[in-house]
Amino acid sequence: MDRRKLFALTAVAVLLAVGAGYQYGAGPRGIVRETPAPARYPVPPPNCPVADMPDQTTEPSIAVSRKDNATIVVGANDLNTPTGIVWCGHYVTHDGGKTWKQGLIGGYPQGPRNALTGFRDTCDSNIVSDSKGNFYYVGVAYNRVPPPSIPSGFRTMVGPSAIFFAKSTDNGDTFGSVVLARPTALTHVQFNDKPVVAVDDNTGDLYIAWSSFHIGAAIGGVQLMVIRSTDGGSSWSAPVTVDGTYTGGDIWGVSMVVDQNSTVHLGWPEGSMNVIRYARSTDRGATFSAPADVASFVYQPSPLPNTHFRTPMETQMAVDRGTANTGGSLYLTWADYASGDTDVYLASSHDGGSSWGDPVRVNNDTEGNGIDQFFPALAVTDEGWVHVGFYDRRSDPDNKLLEYWWAISFDGGASFPVNMPMSNVSFDGDLSQEGDLAFIGDYTGMSAGNGTIAGVWCDTRRATDSAPQSDIYGAVVPYKELLRTNKFGNVTIPWPKDAR
Repeated sequence: MDRRKLFALTAVAVLLAVGAGYQYGAGPRGIVRETPAPARYPVPPPNCPVADMPDQTTEPSIAVSRKDNATIVVGANDLNTPTGIVWCGHYVTHDGGKTWKQGLIGGYPQGPRNALTGFRDTCDSNIVSDSKGNFYYVGVAYNRVPPPSIPSGFRTMVGPSAIFFAKSTDNGDTFGSVVLARPTALTHVQFNDKPVVAVDDNTGDLYIAWSSFHIGAAIGGVQLMVIRSTDGGSSWSAPVTVDGTYTGGDIWGVSMVVDQNSTVHLGWPEGSMNVIRYARSTDRGATFSAPADVASFVYQPSPLPNTHFRTPMETQMAVDRGTANTGGSLYLTWADYASGDTDVYLASSHDGGSSWGDPVRVNNDTEGNGIDQFFPALAVTDEGWVHVGFYDRRSDPDNKLLEYWWAISFDGGASFPVNMPMSNVSFDGDLSQEGDLAFIGDYTGMSAGNGTIAGVWCDTRRATDSAPQSDIYGAVVPYKELLRTNKFGNVTIPWPKDAR
């Protein structure tokens, strides 16, 4: 959920393989036109409909199993429910994206009963896997009155709101274990939003971080909170406040990882200060360092020019778990409007978060050209290569149609010589919908494991003016093979000895 909208509301199919050398443009709205293009970009990978169903799906997150890279789990907002409300869905493949099985987290109206029974809506999925092949899923549970069909300006968020946690120990097929990790008895004066989950492979500890909004009679604030579980998610600690106050701050879009030394790392945008911030815990989440500023940024407009869907900003973080010379490095990505259009930036730390280098521009089109790139996602593969996915409009000179793009750094985040489309069509984000609003979610997802990079995004390729639609699409890529068989201009791939 968008932090700005939250304050306002609370206060008053088939796999598509593409031939070489295609660039995508649009015909009439809702129609995709494919036209031959100069050989500027390599062939996009095949795309797969992760959640290709009658009603909308948005806001995807993804985790590749670190035990079996053919198994991948995606979470998303799903309106394919018995009563048409928004609920958190889960989608699993065991064949590397060729086929997917869809399901819903239990507790939805007219569904199986669990700790979520009685809530009207859930959203904001975030999912990770551990080295044993288990998957962990968090989201927000809340009540929305009146229903989504009422114009958005008249909706109210009412309580209770809660952070829920679900676990799969059967290779992602089911999420039968659901608990309220952070329930609240408060109503419109507090809202828990945008949780993320991380796991410590050394200890088995689990962590959840989120933004806790407080709305008072005159002013409100937001706090960045963290809780920990030491028993597999059955119970959770009291929250620790990392940043913010009851009456101040503008914190939304936190990201979190746990490194090989069990250090917990957090990154987030502080909108009231226009800075990206960072903190860490070296005592299993009991305390956190004072927030440090990583970089300044300019907040992108919401919505961006030429669109009607909202475009809030968040961070995503990843850690290099490999054994190369970049092992242990931390990476943090976000979008920045400093050039007059939105670009994707990445900062790197090669000393465990003690210091951060200057931000690097990820998208390699001409700076300040009026083309937007936004909603970045991030993953690091075993040889230390850094992969960033994001929406990109560079193929449309009118800066409207979207593609999902993918950039790769081979030098620890210092440069991104490879930029290429991951989606194999362009599409109009304004043809998405949730309730009465154009809505492609607030983020995209990327994950890696054992030679595979996988990205997911909200896609409107099936939509028309008369039938708005948003689906979760993705690409599951054996990236070494793709890099070997495509041309990237003057880019030389620095192949490690064991990477071919």
